[in-house]
Amino acid sequence: STIEDIDDENDSVPSIFVSIASFRDSETRPTINDMYSKALKPERVFVGTVVQLLEGEKGDEDIWESIVGSSCRHAQKASSYQSSKPRTPHSHQIRYIRLNARDATGPCYARGLCQSLYRGEDYILQIDSHMRFRQGWD
Repeated sequence: STIEDIDDENDSVPSIFVSIASFRDSETRPTINDMYSKALKPERVFVGTVVQLLEGEKGDEDIWESIVGSSCRHAQKASSYQSSKPRTPHSHQIRYIRLNARDATGPCYARGLCQSLYRGEDYILQIDSHMRFRQGWD
């Protein structure tokens, strides 16, 4: 059955937890923006991200600010292939942990930490921090 069938049968929308481990990746926020702008039901998508950055590095601090900053500001930075009215997440839809990149021990540890941000959503999707989505991916 398709997600539309589930919606029609149960009149409920299953939630999706998207796990993202990021190591100094400036594409993390564009990935999140793309994910929400192309979801049919963005209100059911929740992100858990572990962001590994160097403390005090300007580029890394910019990455952090892009992730935790105002959703309104990110809507203005949406890429050209997104809809004209990009959908951005509410603050309660993104959960994050910041780690010092100097202490990184590899992607498995960061992915494991991402799972600590899971809150019982119906589905889990683990992705890289530099991905793009198809329209209606959810």
